[in-house]
Amino acid sequence: MALIMRQRLLIGGKILHKISEAELVSGRREPHSQLTIRLPKMKGYDSKAFKKGDLVRWWAWYEGYKESLEFEGKIVSISPKMPLEIVCRDGMYDLQLKTVNFHINKMTVASLVNRCVVGEVISKIDPAIANELVGDDLAAGRRVAFVLRRLAKYGIDAFFRNNFLVVQNPTRISAPTKKKVFQLGHNVIKDNLSTRESRPVKVKLRSYNIDTGRMQETTYTESGGEELIFDLDSISYSELKKRAEEIYHEIAGTGLVGEFETFGAPSVQHSEIITFKDPDDELRSKDIFVDKVVKTWSAKNATFRQVIHPAVVKFKDAV
Repeated sequence: MALIMRQRLLIGGKILHKISEAELVSGRREPHSQLTIRLPKMKGYDSKAFKKGDLVRWWAWYEGYKESLEFEGKIVSISPKMPLEIVCRDGMYDLQLKTVNFHINKMTVASLVNRCVVGEVISKIDPAIANELVGDDLAAGRRVAFVLRRLAKYGIDAFFRNNFLVVQNPTRISAPTKKKVFQLGHNVIKDNLSTRESRPVKVKLRSYNIDTGRMQETTYTESGGEELIFDLDSISYSELKKRAEEIYHEIAGTGLVGEFETFGAPSVQHSEIITFKDPDDELRSKDIFVDKVVKTWSAKNATFRQVIHPAVVKFKDAV
């Protein structure tokens, strides 16, 4: 059965049903989600019709499938000549321009995030990490996006999803009951995934407590080997032990690495847990945590594709 592509682009109140190409790049390590749209040469599709700061929403789907809102953000640049190329970024870009007006010192995740975005953004903070202490000591004047990105030291991701600022630790979330499934020979077009075997390392994590003047440390390993040392100040010993295990699995744990290409549906976003199946290789058939997604939509080539990059993350109930 042929898959009939559909898309709808909303820019500043104008709905565009015709585009030439779109590319959407989003990921846990990306500074923001970025949508690049190329428009055909048509009447009304000139640089005067759109302006920087215009609200942008983009839906893309196949006929017969549910419409999927793939992107929400603002225009940051417009090419001066036709055919137009419009670059859009999500809410993280705005936070790169906003500065923190308070001194950061031993705050909980919830208080830090909410003070950074007060009155401008609605945050959705995982209750499992809301009361964890962040040991950073930073003077006022830092960019909000910089402060949020530093949460990654503590294993915490911050990103926009459906216009909410989501803050979570991927190792503390559970897979959905009904996961999206991608199977070789069915809906996987190209596959460049390989199984990363665990390697023999020991992760030593040290933390200096400025109040007591003492250094505490913990080590995590599953097979011994070379010792790797990391420092993360002003967190409790229980959190230190959790973070050491998280770092170990991130850099040395077993999992799928690489990428695979699939059709545009079902739509996948980074930080989702999905299922990859290889009927000929049981070791490659498992639930995976999505690290990055690159989506492309082309009218000329009649293609709507997703390239999905997994991350080695030991989320809840991961096998």
